[in-house]
Amino acid sequence: MRALRRPVPSKAPTPLDRALARLVRHADGPPGIAVIVQRGHRAVLHRAGTANVATGAPIRRFDSMRLASVAKAFSGAVALSLVADGRLSLGDTVGRRLPGLPRAWSKVTLRELLQHTSGIPDFSLTEAFRKALEKSPHKAPRPVVLLSFAFKRLNFTPGSRYEYSNSDNIVVGLMVQAATGKSYEGQLRERVSAPLGLTRTSLPRGTALPAPLIHGYAVAPPQPPIDVTHLFAAGWAWASGGVASTPRDANAFIRGYARHHHQPRSPPGTVHVPARQL
Repeated sequence: MRALRRPVPSKAPTPLDRALARLVRHADGPPGIAVIVQRGHRAVLHRAGTANVATGAPIRRFDSMRLASVAKAFSGAVALSLVADGRLSLGDTVGRRLPGLPRAWSKVTLRELLQHTSGIPDFSLTEAFRKALEKSPHKAPRPVVLLSFAFKRLNFTPGSRYEYSNSDNIVVGLMVQAATGKSYEGQLRERVSAPLGLTRTSLPRGTALPAPLIHGYAVAPPQPPIDVTHLFAAGWAWASGGVASTPRDANAFIRGYARHHHQPRSPPGTVHVPARQL
């Protein structure tokens, strides 16, 4: 794959630049925002606001940031890479790969997990999760413990409807580990970060982010933005939201994933994502 040229800041203001500037000026807008627009092999960084309210530093292409639920696309990429290699199947069930999870979840398939049609309750919406997070925000438990907060019956018959659930991608990460005998973090590096050259993408467990970084803020006007960058450990979200990356890496991932996600040679009913070409 041809190397991505360094995203450069836009020069003359464009309609996009003006729209970004208006967004950060809103009372409840983000303190900073960045967009990379790439045509061919030329990538342009459009930005407004700041990466750090305290210093006023601009957002740069290599600044670290938490991707939150964009991390779900990464767990999907890892799982589909294993499907392409024959190590997993979209029809694999929770019961087959993870027999230690609740029996009520046993017929849920990898396909349903990736589509958020599993019916598995969202662990992050439970009172038990909230209390555990408040008690130990900087030290997260093992991923299976996250699921234990949602150990109950399904919300609906798998495949019957859509319902977003952070639990789904935790289960996907555990299925990756069960299928390979290796850590999900290691598979993320091997199957996504390394092939795409994502040198500043990782799945940390704690609160630290590689410097320099784009701070995250809770915005609730008229109060000033509150810096929540290090509020809790990334392990509390793990495969559902713990990935840290940069604007440059995120752009490279989305382009690489989208390109290989739509392989025309893929047989009907499957998604072919070559493990070595993601």
